[in-house]
Amino acid sequence: MLEGSLVYKDINGIVPLSLNPVLVYSGEANDGNTKTTEITFNDDEGILLLINGKIINGKEYSSNIIWNIEE
Repeated sequence: MLEGSLVYKDINGIVPLSLNPVLVYSGEANDGNTKTTEITFNDDEGILLLINGKIINGKEYSSNIIWNIEE
């Protein structure tokens, strides 16, 4: 298990993704209209895998990310 290896990085620093919510985007109200927002990150920002320990070659690692959209 690579505990704490899934992180969110932006200009403010690195935040481990765990059971606590992390705000990755905030926008403006759309007055009830359908709105599509493309969220992009630089190569060294966004949701990243930060390896702090040894990994085993050939072993499969996985994780779940739960997204919430709130108004």
